[in-house]
Amino acid sequence: MKKIVLLLGGILCSTVINAQVGIGTLSPNKSAQLEIAAKDRGILIPRVPLKSITDAVTISNGNVESLLVFNTNPSNSLSRGYYYWLDNRWNRIINETDLSIVLKTVGLVDGTNTTVESSIDPTDPNKTNWKVNVATAKGANGTTPSNLGVVKEAAENPSVVISQDGELSVSFETMHAIKQVNQDYNAKLADVVLFGDASVSSITIALPNPVNNKGKKFTIKKYDDNESNFVNVTGQIEGVSGGLYTALPYSGWNLVSDGTVWKIIEKF
Repeated sequence: MKKIVLLLGGILCSTVINAQVGIGTLSPNKSAQLEIAAKDRGILIPRVPLKSITDAVTISNGNVESLLVFNTNPSNSLSRGYYYWLDNRWNRIINETDLSIVLKTVGLVDGTNTTVESSIDPTDPNKTNWKVNVATAKGANGTTPSNLGVVKEAAENPSVVISQDGELSVSFETMHAIKQVNQDYNAKLADVVLFGDASVSSITIALPNPVNNKGKKFTIKKYDDNESNFVNVTGQIEGVSGGLYTALPYSGWNLVSDGTVWKIIEKF
């Protein structure tokens, strides 16, 4: 009989240990391991005097994540209130008095020859539309030139649209340093393409020093159909001691400096 009673008691104890716990209720919520129900009482969280925001010694058996305490020891890094342990530090459960709200007013200030306007977005009252007017700026709708430069950079599909009637001209000769010469000429580092006109007499184009100009390129082309006169090229050209020359119309070379000599990378 004693053995039966002991066995029954063990089964009952096992059932209690694995069951949900309800305090103040006989039917704890199925989603909770512990439910405390009361209408006139609360839960008193342990009050602990924490020493710092990383205090790991006050709790005698060590801190574990989600451990909750009420700190009673305000310090430079801690306030009185609830803290939970996470990421090796005590994190405060804040309330509205902990939040510092700084209100700033945004003002609209017109610039020189510009005006700024704002309006509420008709599709969303929480949005504000901003518009900068430059119609009064120089050059926008008059003949006075403007000192305003427009620069735009974009990784893809860059574009600039200017609402102004007029003409745009670009000097490719200046931009790409294209020159046509009909007499002896000392090439400059700013030059890129040199057309040699030897229709009247032979001419010589002298290349600059290639030293310290690694990567600099020149295109030199005979730009006439007179096969009696030559376009000569002199300088420190690799493999050529007396310089280059051609009488063949519209022939020439592409050369590049390797920092010590001029190399011929193409003959055409």
